[in-house]
Formats: sequence, C-alpha cells, structure tokens
Amino acid sequence: LCFLLFFYCSGVYLFLCLLFFFFFFQAEDGIRDAQESRGLGDVYKRQVSTQSTGGVQPAHMGEFVDLYEFIEPNQVECLNELKEHPWQAMLTPEAGFCQSNTDEQLLVNIGFREKVKVFSLIIQGVENFDDNAPLNVRIYTNKRMGFMDVDDHKPEQELELSLEQAMYGQPIKLNFVRFQNVSSVSVFIETNQGMAESTMISRLVITGMPIAGTDMNALKKVG
Repeated sequence: LCFLLFFYCSGVYLFLCLLFFFFFFQAEDGIRDAQESRGLGDVYKRQVSTQSTGGVQPAHMGEFVDLYEFIEPNQVECLNELKEHPWQAMLTPEAGFCQSNTDEQLLVNIGFREKVKVFSLIIQGVENFDDNAPLNVRIYTNKRMGFMDVDDHKPEQELELSLEQAMYGQPIKLNFVRFQNVSSVSVFIETNQGMAESTMISRLVITGMPIAGTDMNALKKVG
C-alpha cells in the first residue's frame, strides 16, 4: 500500500512539473514573438522616417523634391519678363536666365497639376551680375496675382535674400504650416540687390511634396 501511494504521489508530482514547464516555455515564446514583432514595426517606422526626409528624385509620397514635374506649364505666367529671357529659362535646368523688362520687378504665377505642400525655395541670380540678383520677395498661394494685386493681399511669407542666398542658390526654408494645401504659387520679386534696372534669375526651384489624390485637372473636369 505504501508503495502504491508513493508511486501515485510521484506520478502526480511529475505531471505537475511537466505541466509547469510546458506553460512556462509557451509564455516565454509568446513574449519573444511579441518582442520580435515590435522590432519589425520599429524597422518599418525607421524606413518610413528615412524616406520622408529624403530630397531625392524621383518624387514619391513623403519626400521633399523639386516640384518642377508637378507644374502645369499652361498655368505658368511671368509678368514683366523680357521676351528674349522668358520664365522657362529659370524653371528648367538648362542654361539661361529670366530677366525683367521695364523695371526690376517680376511676378511669376505657377500652377500645379495637383495640390502640393511647399517646403523651401531657391531663387538664384546670374553669375557676375550681383546687382541684378533678387533681394525682396513676396510669396502668395492659391491666387493668380497681378501687379495691382500685390499690395491688396497679404503674402504667406516675405523674404529678404542675402547676397549669398541669391548668388549661390541656397535653399530658403518657408513657414511650412502656411504652405500645406497649395494649388498655385505666386512669386513677386520686388527689388534686387543693387537697385539695378532689371532683375535676372537663373534658377527658381520650389521644393516640397505632392498631396495624394488631388489631380487638379481631374477636379476641373468634374466641375
């Protein structure tokens, strides 16, 4: 009888031990799996974060890029440009420059084929023409501006370019909060660096990112 009782107690003890170890290792595997899953999520987040800070081409959602490919040429207008040096020269990487005609002021209206967020501008003068480089600039959005309109509307931002910014094409960060839902940008060059008779711009670069699903041409067709 004692032998049977001992054998029964040993069996129960062994069963409880096996049951304990089974649940212990199951719980440990679950914790490990959860940690590995969280790690993969962190990797994914780092990949998205890395992509969102890139300023490289081609343009993808979440990147700051040159918005030239989103410009609708039929919605670009440059007031007071010299016909021999039109706006196309400053918006494309080819050699050349845009020059004002009767005085130092230029007003460029630029429409996009879909809505964008604008992050920064580059407004670069022409080498060896420091006096003709832009100085005071006003930026408007979502309005088609004329010279008669610039004093009647408050710009989203006013800039005063240093000579280094104007001549070396240094990016000028804008107040990003004010440029979140942009269908057009108007750049008003008010004065130049040396009060020269004309203003000359070799490059005008608008950097930012597209907003998904806002094709402006499609919206116009629906309207």
